Amino acid sequence: MFDFDFFKEKRPWSKQEINELGEYFAGWAEMPAEASEMIYWHDEIARRTAASCADFAKKLFGGEGQRPDIVSAYRVKSQSTIGDKIRRSKRDPGANVQLGRMWDFAGARITANVLHDDLRYLGYELRRRLVAEGHRVTERDYIARAQPGGYRALHLIIDSAAGIVELQLRTLLQSEWANAFEKLADKTGRRIRYERNYRPENRELAEVAAHLGSIASDIHDMERTRAASNRHSQTSMRSLATIPPGLPLNPRLHELRSRSFEALSRSEAVAGDQASSILSLIRSLRDLSQSLSAFELESE
Repeated sequence: MFDFDFFKEKRPWSKQEINELGEYFAGWAEMPAEASEMIYWHDEIARRTAASCADFAKKLFGGEGQRPDIVSAYRVKSQSTIGDKIRRSKRDPGANVQLGRMWDFAGARITANVLHDDLRYLGYELRRRLVAEGHRVTERDYIARAQPGGYRALHLIIDSAAGIVELQLRTLLQSEWANAFEKLADKTGRRIRYERNYRPENRELAEVAAHLGSIASDIHDMERTRAASNRHSQTSMRSLATIPPGLPLNPRLHELRSRSFEALSRSEAVAGDQASSILSLIRSLRDLSQSLSAFELESE
């Protein structure tokens, strides 16, 4: 059973003390005495956010045997990534990034085999529940407008007494794509995640980036098309589930119903072919992730 009471547990350190941990990550200060406790606290908040939000999603989407596959994950952003982010901000007078205000230091993720409307519904219900309990929640919709490179998801920034957590809500294919893209970013540097039209200097990695950008568009179109098809099929099924009373006396009615059943049958056959293609795409994205992990840039 989901439980969000942990968000009410007040963080033992001030924002200034958390900022000092960020200064240490950036290489500008000594390690705070309670550095390990601070990191562990945020790791626990991320873990509990992932677990509770996954339980919430399972309840929202129905009972066992009905709900979609739901997987949770969590992490605390690495010391090197935080340090890089803080150092970069010093070169931008308008940025001034500080760890105490960094919304993605602690991160949780929910992946569900649903479509865009369902993902937004989950985000809405989570936001409504958390706001009712007194927490601040900001939504960032990257489904409607993709991030650089093609990343799409729905993000909720949860600001509570316990700290700030970024919760990412992704569809299955959005998540598989993002995993491959993260491996690419590990090889190209973080600019590919934040700069539109960024092209890696390495030719092979540039080709992979272009390929992933194309796949991201295909996934988005596929998910939108499937959602429209689902709505049409559900309407048809509700209509066909109503059996005309009495003896059949309207030949035209039953001819139309017969054609509708045939259309639904063809639709299911198409869905079967699509399922095979989607499974192949998932395997390809996972293989690409492994290849990128093993990829070594040639030394100059």
